[in-house]
Amino acid sequence: MGYVQSVLLVLLVSLVSIPIHWVIEPVNLVMLYLAVVVVAALFLGRGPAILASVLSVLTFDFFLVEPRLSFTVADSQYLLTFLGLLMVGLVISNSAALLRNQVQVLRTREAHLDALNSLSRELTRAINLEEMLQSVVTHVDNVFNRPVAILLPVNGGLQSVAASRDLELSADDLEAALQAYHLRCPAGKGTDISSGAGLLCLPLITALASVGVIGIGSKADFDTVTTDQRQLLGGFSSLAALAIERARLAEQASQAKILENTERLQAALLNSISHELRTPLVAITGALSTL
Repeated sequence: MGYVQSVLLVLLVSLVSIPIHWVIEPVNLVMLYLAVVVVAALFLGRGPAILASVLSVLTFDFFLVEPRLSFTVADSQYLLTFLGLLMVGLVISNSAALLRNQVQVLRTREAHLDALNSLSRELTRAINLEEMLQSVVTHVDNVFNRPVAILLPVNGGLQSVAASRDLELSADDLEAALQAYHLRCPAGKGTDISSGAGLLCLPLITALASVGVIGIGSKADFDTVTTDQRQLLGGFSSLAALAIERARLAEQASQAKILENTERLQAALLNSISHELRTPLVAITGALSTL
């Protein structure tokens, strides 16, 4: 469609230029064709812009340069005009297309940053580990449109604690998850480790240790996931790992607080018992001393 629109733009400018080329020098009409190239580069892309540049030279020669309706050039000076139009058109198309691509990259990164910030806010508001992991699954599922599962170590193995609906893990998936967990590297589909699995498994790693594995559904592998998507997935994995570690540290802190309170209660109980025992012992000791 972009190439078709590029052709239509060149034809439109030609239809405008043909009636007025009698009163305006054909060289001045080159600016209209350059405008078409710029518009094509900004809104249609590099390929349509290059096509517009080439078609502009051909239509300008065929319709506006004597002898008209022929590609023969009577005045050799127009060859310089053709070459200039073609070169400027190509430069403009490449520059505008490069700028357009950079803007698209910035928009993509901004969207990824918004997704990470949104997940970070939800993890902050989550009360327990289950809510945290479900938030991660929901965000990854929405961004990548693929089923997700998070597995945590339980009794020497890995168990799925949060997953998208209708996602069933096979034995190969669990094996790939174990490999990713122990080797601390990607495993599963699209990798050299347990490639027969239907999941792409990424370890959830913190500064202390590997705390779990996140698995992405069957459509995800290193051939289809772009660099930006891998970086975004890595950001999601890091946030999930930090959330798991934070939840575990909070649980350990809670248990330590309970033990501290228990020790205080035991100390208070022992002090009370020793006080109750000390009172009659003093009287008995006094009586024995008297005897």
